[in-house]
Amino acid sequence: LIISTSRSEIPAGQPQLSADQELFLPVPGEIALDNDWKLAAKHVDVSADIARGNSDPWTAYVDVPQAGELVIRTRLPGETMQPLGLNGHSSTLQDIMVNRKLALRLRDRWPLVATSDQVIWLVGHNIDHRARLTSESKAVIKLTCRRTEE
Repeated sequence: LIISTSRSEIPAGQPQLSADQELFLPVPGEIALDNDWKLAAKHVDVSADIARGNSDPWTAYVDVPQAGELVIRTRLPGETMQPLGLNGHSSTLQDIMVNRKLALRLRDRWPLVATSDQVIWLVGHNIDHRARLTSESKAVIKLTCRRTEE
């Protein structure tokens, strides 16, 4: 239960970005998010089988060819992604957030990881199908989102 007098107040306990904030995440590297969360990226040598066995929603293994820089930002109006498990079919981030029961007050400031042309991870929820690991994956990036004190 959250009681607040201001809709603009950042809800405690969840990773959030300030409105219209866009941060570049180097690989390897780490950036701070609001509410004492951090998001980190590093190259790892891990197989697709190990990544499929990952049960931690705050850790994602992605294959991002020609990654350059990763961008941490919030959703754009009408933006879509191809959630892992939908065989390449697209869905709007709005629909994904509703289906994942992400509270309305969190959605506009929820962080996502993207490249210049696509969302690759809705933090804590979905990896994009195009960024999944396959047996041919060479440049695997491990993304983790954690509370600063963890």
